[in-house]
Amino acid sequence: MATSAPVTAGDRDSSEGYRSLVDPAEIFTYFTEKAWDVPQIIGSFSLLKDKLGIDKEAYGVSLYHSLKSKLTHWKAKTLWELLDKKVQLNEYKNQKACQGTSVCVVGCGPVGMRFAIEAALLGCDIVVVEKRPYFSRNNVLHLWPFTIDDLKRLGAKKFYGQFCAGSLDHISIRSLQSILLKTSLMFGVRIYFGIEFVKIKEPGGGRAWHADFLPSNHPLNDIDFSVLVGA
Repeated sequence: MATSAPVTAGDRDSSEGYRSLVDPAEIFTYFTEKAWDVPQIIGSFSLLKDKLGIDKEAYGVSLYHSLKSKLTHWKAKTLWELLDKKVQLNEYKNQKACQGTSVCVVGCGPVGMRFAIEAALLGCDIVVVEKRPYFSRNNVLHLWPFTIDDLKRLGAKKFYGQFCAGSLDHISIRSLQSILLKTSLMFGVRIYFGIEFVKIKEPGGGRAWHADFLPSNHPLNDIDFSVLVGA
């Protein structure tokens, strides 16, 4: 998705102006180009799914295919062309390489979300939990060339026009988290903010490995996992 000008901090929308949008194409543009904080990214993506008639409980890479089939304007198509190259890699075996594996990632930092994206592409049922309700880290990261290439293949340049432009090879953690959050959502990763991991619990009582989360009445407390990743 090409933009007429790089997205700058001043262009990012910290309000909830997306709520008044009706046209899916406009909501998609808001989500990809202007939403930058957690509430705006999550909210505009949920609205986009609603306007497209996509089931709120749809997850996994099948969600990506639903988005692709329903959003066919030119801006969306340029992003689909990029992400398709990633989705269709032989290593993922059409998202069947790890099908049936349930994974919980604790931590919504760059490593946690990048892992979650990979797990989703492999076909895992993937959940990410983050105790903070928003992104708060402002440190700047130096990126190795192979990392820059990897992130560009995941849509970084489409979501943030300034990403590693020219000789730049650094980015704030907060900006990187926002980019990866958007890609994660498009690949059907379930992400829960404001949920705290407490402890892992061994199999017993008819259950496999599972965990305690706060609040204690959250549905994640009833889900079993094959893999738990601390990130």
